[in-house]
Order: sequence, then structure tokens, then C-alpha cells
Amino acid sequence: VDGDTTPDVGGCDLLYVVYTSPTTITDLDGGYAGQEVTIACGNGSAITIKDVAGAGKFALNGSADLVIQNTDTVKVVCVAPGGTPQWYEVSRSNN
Repeated sequence: VDGDTTPDVGGCDLLYVVYTSPTTITDLDGGYAGQEVTIACGNGSAITIKDVAGAGKFALNGSADLVIQNTDTVKVVCVAPGGTPQWYEVSRSNN
């Protein structure tokens, strides 16, 4: 859903997002322990992935928010469903 700040990833391993305006993702709904999800940004607006330091549910490399755009990706793993942080960064690709 365009502009969804907590997209549902229940049962999926790829979240391909194309938002029409800049959006901040603070959490992923429907995750389970051990689930790995790749967030891929299409050719829409930039997406900010919010680190726990900025009130998000992601533990990101460098403890800072991550902005992805165009064909960039970030892979995260769910380690604590409902916890903070809930998602840990595994890798990223700046394309």
C-alpha cells in the first residue's frame, strides 16, 4: 500500500516498494523469528528505514537511519517479534 509505514511481510521474503512520495518505514508487520526479508526500492520516491535510535524497530549498521532509493536493497532478519529492535540488518546494496 502506497505510503504504508509498517508494511505486512507475513509469509514473504521480498518487499518491493514503489511509493509515490518519500516514506519512512518504522517496522514490518507480520514477521516471525528467523524470517529474512529483503526490502527493495523500485523507481519511486526515497524510503527511509528507521533505526531504533530514531524510534524505529530496526537495528541498522552504524545505528543510523538508512535511505534507499531506485534499485537499492536492504536485507533484515526478525529476531524478536514485537520487540525493540525487532529487525536486524544483514546486508545492504547501494545500486
